[in-house]
Amino acid sequence: PAAEEFFFRGRLVPFLLHRLGRGSAWSLSTLAFAAAHGDPNQALVALPLGMLLGWLRLSGSGVGVCILVHQAHNILFLAGGPTLIGEPWAGLILAIAGVLCIALAWRWPGRAVGSFELAATSCLAALALISATYPTYQRVQERLWITAMHRAVAYGLLPDHIVLERIDKLCTRGMLDSRRRSALAQALGARPCRSFNRQVWVVGRIAPDRMSAGDEEDAYQRLHTLGCCPVTHVASHGDAARTLGLAHPLAFAQVAKWAPPEVLRWWMPLPEGSAQVLAQIEASSGMARTMLLESLELSYPARVADVLMQLPIDRITATDRAHLRAHCPDLDERLDELALSDPLRAQVFRQPDTAGER
Repeated sequence: PAAEEFFFRGRLVPFLLHRLGRGSAWSLSTLAFAAAHGDPNQALVALPLGMLLGWLRLSGSGVGVCILVHQAHNILFLAGGPTLIGEPWAGLILAIAGVLCIALAWRWPGRAVGSFELAATSCLAALALISATYPTYQRVQERLWITAMHRAVAYGLLPDHIVLERIDKLCTRGMLDSRRRSALAQALGARPCRSFNRQVWVVGRIAPDRMSAGDEEDAYQRLHTLGCCPVTHVASHGDAARTLGLAHPLAFAQVAKWAPPEVLRWWMPLPEGSAQVLAQIEASSGMARTMLLESLELSYPARVADVLMQLPIDRITATDRAHLRAHCPDLDERLDELALSDPLRAQVFRQPDTAGER
């Protein structure tokens, strides 16, 4: 703030005042101050601040007062920005504080001339106070940030795909770290989004380990919602889908059966996700296992056999053998090769099915 005030209000305003007059000095210095911030959003915030600071300077206030007001604005903006979203009533308090600041500047415009020492001392005192209370400030700021983020996600009017894109960016940039994701998921659990779809998509993205369902029907609804997510975000829900799938294999198999093949490829990538695919197959049984294997075959033609061959011997079922016989033309050759390194496993895969074994 000091460098900006020395240039814009300390040098630019007097320069323009002597050459173009009071009105032009006020308007042009304000526009230059806003443009210097570069980003359009920051420029919109800087514009009214520049108008206030220019008016103070032209009313007789010194550069020191401008520095003090500028610094006070920055502190209020950093501390109160998330508050305005998290606690809307705070806007009234900040507005009253702003009116009081303007009233005081209007009441004593002349006394502020040459008060740089006072402004510098006040800034140093404020810096010392902030340093001493920073841990508390950080905790409060963190709570306000989570509250603001929760309100924007749960009750905001932005479209779902915009919300998901912003969450992805925050996660990528590290601003939404594991601690914040856990706190936001907890807040969403206590006060869910108005939209069920958004609730599932957001929680599935920030806290997949928290994905749970009361029964198979609830799990089906949640998995169905994850599968219907805007296409650019389906892949990021793989962990959430697998968490639900292990707990509710029948619902997972049912969703996998109707979903497009690419959804299952996003949720269970091969070959890097072989361990997750194996875990899901082992968690499934009966009809759920049959449907899951058929869906995997559609997504990964002729590649499911490689995964089934890795099943623990005691987890190989008649369903797996039937699937291999139906979809693996070179099964005998592969089992002959397997028998050289693991004869017991090859024998289990060659074992004939008995009635009712599946």
